[in-house]
Amino acid sequence: MPTQPTLPSRLTRSIIVIGGNLAGLRTVDALRSNGFDGEITVVSDESLPPYDRPPLSKSLLANDEPVFFADDINADLDALASHVLYATRAVALAPAPAGDAAGSGWRVTVAPIPALIHDDSPDSQRVLTADAVVLAVGSSPVRPTGWENTSRLYTWDDAVTLRAQLTRPGKVVIIGAGWIGSEVASVAASAGHEVSVLEAFPTPLFRQLGEVVGRRVASWFEDAGVDLHTGARVSDVLAAGQDSPAGDGAVVGAVGPQGSAPFRVVFSTAQGTTQSLDADMVLAAVGARPNTGWLEGSLQLSESGAVPTDEWGRVIAAPSSREAFGSPDTPDSPNTTLPGLFAVGDCALRRDAVHTLVAGGHWNTALTDPDRVAQAVLAQLDGMRAPEHAPATPTPYVFSTQFDRDVNLYGTPDLEHDEVAFRDVEGSGWSALYLRQDGATTFLTGVFTVNTPRDAAQARKLLAGGPVVINPDLAIDSTKQLKLALVRG
Repeated sequence: MPTQPTLPSRLTRSIIVIGGNLAGLRTVDALRSNGFDGEITVVSDESLPPYDRPPLSKSLLANDEPVFFADDINADLDALASHVLYATRAVALAPAPAGDAAGSGWRVTVAPIPALIHDDSPDSQRVLTADAVVLAVGSSPVRPTGWENTSRLYTWDDAVTLRAQLTRPGKVVIIGAGWIGSEVASVAASAGHEVSVLEAFPTPLFRQLGEVVGRRVASWFEDAGVDLHTGARVSDVLAAGQDSPAGDGAVVGAVGPQGSAPFRVVFSTAQGTTQSLDADMVLAAVGARPNTGWLEGSLQLSESGAVPTDEWGRVIAAPSSREAFGSPDTPDSPNTTLPGLFAVGDCALRRDAVHTLVAGGHWNTALTDPDRVAQAVLAQLDGMRAPEHAPATPTPYVFSTQFDRDVNLYGTPDLEHDEVAFRDVEGSGWSALYLRQDGATTFLTGVFTVNTPRDAAQARKLLAGGPVVINPDLAIDSTKQLKLALVRG
């Protein structure tokens, strides 16, 4: 782990970036690229320099070391920042008192993470002060109370532990069939493990793709020999020697003695019965939440725990509602921003003139949004207003590799109300089109592609400006290019 630096007692023209992930790194890079030559201090809850997270699951058994961004995108955090505090977390945020070194800036209280620095008695908390703070704190996996015995996958250390477990033969139970759960199920099955997946919703990827598309995806699990249980709600994850009461008060039974499977996962089925699965390894993959618990009481967060911002990443002081905080194109919106405070990446929920709200969690958002945030930070430090219009937002998308398929989701479909139509091509490729009807007009709101690179490239361009009007009959004709279905005004 890099040596912890000694910080100056007073910072002039200073910025604190909280988060050593992709969004935090790109923010520092963008600040320097835009000419900022002041102090930049980065607070990172990792002990390693920034690395790419998607390969942790997609290439779980293939990578012997992290894909460091210093090599991958030629951005070296230690070279760009003035100070990087590794293995350190922010624990409090408050405006700087009048007369402080930062004037009208912010104070951040930070503390080392004992488990990462291998020290049971770390140094006490310290307070950093700066003219501006950028929150790039990312997110972390949800692990419900009582599931402490489960594995998770978010950091490189998690991947190392999981990979070691998968090098041994045994039964694998994965709780959750979202992106991470599906990817790990694919990797584990291909490595010859007996894999069971427990999903609370009716289909895999239900929250990401909806039920209609999820039903198609479910066949991938069966074809790979994965035992998929949908409508399965996990009540207990038991370690050896533990008992679990069933819903009617009866005891399901204790996990067997040493030498048998070390875990038992108890769940209720869609039919209301209680069942259990023995496992040598259990992965919890039931979603993630922004790492913003420490900000409760300091900022008003969205229902999902995200930090609401305007289109420039400026943190909104009091959103007009918890999830939909004003119109992005209304000048007299009741929302006001907090001077010198910004948020970007997984932890941010940003207003957008085209896509209305852009949530974190998209790799390309973490890659591109820091450019606009850096412009807004520097404009504010220079006493200037940000330009009238923010840069265009790239098409939101998610990419995945699972069960020998390359898949992508483009756009912002409304999974509850949009209809779905399919473009089937020869072989294993197909695309799902999310369609919204407005009278006689059909809008394309999203596209999910499966081994259809041409559809993927065209969907990304078509949806850059939000939903577009299409001819649905042409759109589902896979013998024609998707872009030919566009209805031009």
